[in-house]
Amino acid sequence: MKKLLTVLLLSSSLLIVGCGDDAVSSLSPEDIVVRQGIAYRINSTEPFSGKIVSRYSLGDSNKLGQIKEQYQVKDGKAHGERLTYHTNGQLKRNATYEDGVKNGPFVSYHGNGQIEWKGDYEDGKKDDTWAFYHENGKLRAEGDFKNGKRGGTWVSY
Repeated sequence: MKKLLTVLLLSSSLLIVGCGDDAVSSLSPEDIVVRQGIAYRINSTEPFSGKIVSRYSLGDSNKLGQIKEQYQVKDGKAHGERLTYHTNGQLKRNATYEDGVKNGPFVSYHGNGQIEWKGDYEDGKKDDTWAFYHENGKLRAEGDFKNGKRGGTWVSY
């Protein structure tokens, strides 16, 4: 049991694959420091580019090693898809980032896998039509956002 725990802890820390300029890096949040909104490897002055993977820790012993969150970082800022998972392993959130700002589709899921809400962000602000759902998958409410503010007609079901 002790060996398994050690192996799991080591495998959830720093993992670097590749070499040279084509290296693909995957770090845990413990290997990163954020200064003025930019992510760096600890003891580095270069903004980090690569993948950050957060795993459930000892406090969540029945989920030890299971991915909690994963996302790409480019030049120290979240860029691309950011996935977060419930403790049961189901996808919790799927967000899209550009240069550290929410930009694009954003979907949140209930623990049973049904969509909780979905919509789009533009330059970090809610935009366009957003929909909110009950745990059984039935539509609860929908309406529009423009520049992060509610507008237009909102309908509740």
